[in-house]
Amino acid sequence: MQFTKNVLAIEPAVEADRIVQSVRSNVLSVLRRRGGVVGISGGVDSAVVLALCVRAFGVSKITAVMMPDKDSDPESERLARGLARQYEVEPVLEDVTPALEGFGCYRRRDEAIRRVFPEYDPTQGYKAKIVLPQNLLEESTLNVFSLTLVTPDGQERTSVLPVKEFLQIVAASNLKQRTRMATLYYHAELHNFAVIGTANKNEHDQGFFVKYGDAGVDIKPIGHLYKTQVYQLAAYLGVPEAIRKRPPTSDTYSAACTQQEFFFRLPFDVMDLLWFAQEHDIPKTEAARVMGLTEAQVQRAFDDFASKSRTTNYLRMPSHSPLISLYLGSPVSYSQRSRPEGSAETRTTLKNNTMQIEKQIRQFILQNLYFVEDNSFSDDASFLETGVVDSMGVMELVAFIQSEFGVTTENHEVVVENFDSVGKLANFVRRKLSLSKRGASLPATERAREPASLVNPGSGKILSDHELLSRDRGAE
Repeated sequence: MQFTKNVLAIEPAVEADRIVQSVRSNVLSVLRRRGGVVGISGGVDSAVVLALCVRAFGVSKITAVMMPDKDSDPESERLARGLARQYEVEPVLEDVTPALEGFGCYRRRDEAIRRVFPEYDPTQGYKAKIVLPQNLLEESTLNVFSLTLVTPDGQERTSVLPVKEFLQIVAASNLKQRTRMATLYYHAELHNFAVIGTANKNEHDQGFFVKYGDAGVDIKPIGHLYKTQVYQLAAYLGVPEAIRKRPPTSDTYSAACTQQEFFFRLPFDVMDLLWFAQEHDIPKTEAARVMGLTEAQVQRAFDDFASKSRTTNYLRMPSHSPLISLYLGSPVSYSQRSRPEGSAETRTTLKNNTMQIEKQIRQFILQNLYFVEDNSFSDDASFLETGVVDSMGVMELVAFIQSEFGVTTENHEVVVENFDSVGKLANFVRRKLSLSKRGASLPATERAREPASLVNPGSGKILSDHELLSRDRGAE
């Protein structure tokens, strides 16, 4: 296969007809429903699906539902109404704010945000969002979320998000998607219609959806299309230009947040081509040449795609019989667990017993993060390649090394070079412990070049754990 920048080009007319025929056949003959319900958000995906459904069923057998909440951008409703007018569909407005207040969505979310930023007060104009590092092609940063606070005067502050707070914010926010899906099913059952999904291939395959929320649909007409292919269909179907030019947003958090900021980390035109290359076994050298990138940049993108797919695979799993043996586990924040007896003196115990740092890290992973029968992995085994630790696990490791060794991790230090194996993490802990004794911090330009083991500057001899810890104890 020849890989070019036009490899994702489709014949929009042919593809649209194919989808329309499939949707009509599946809804009417297989699901035996009379029409379709589509949630319209002012985004390009729902716009394309609405246009296809009008062709498949006709205007009289379509219900288009707008479901804003108090955090939604007013522009979303304006664009959704314009879309409905374009296709002569009368939209239904369902404000889901009261339902979300009943579930405690905002209260639960804001409690977690205030534990990170105590001054956060949405009644005073504060807003917030969670984001991932955006320098994917330049650094091997991992998918560890940060919380961004936007003050009433528009200033932004960002902090690493602890696991407990991350889980609570996401759990509360996911009530939005599940509430909207329940609303769509009300209208579907009211008219004996099917719920038509709007997720594209990027969202489904990389895990950018909520289980039993926006994924809980009857049919997914564009689930096989890359985002850039959805844009090709949008132009052909006459989707309003204002929608096609609008950056895709999550429209979940009170602060404006694009899908690239929140999850994908790359522009769609770049991501889709690199993802296609990975899926079709295009050599990295060829992908790099066509894209004008280095092989290292291509590999970083490949690693990110694989990590997201593996980490979110449980979302795509069907429900299982309890008789089937599954080894699934939920990460528990280190701060939530009962600390081991004497953990306040862990460093002293570690020094006195000359226990290896690797052993401490491995024990934590096996007890809290790696829930499988076969726990045989080496200290050099890549977390990215083996799936021993996922992105949530990395966040737990950040909390663990702070609690266990007193090592504080900065955002820019959560990279593959420091966190992708037991050995790498242990060496990172050693470097940080040594630098903290000298009152120094690890320079950003040197963090990836720092030697794997500490070297005695006087003799050039590599220091063992015992020597390092003995030296540190003497410095105290």
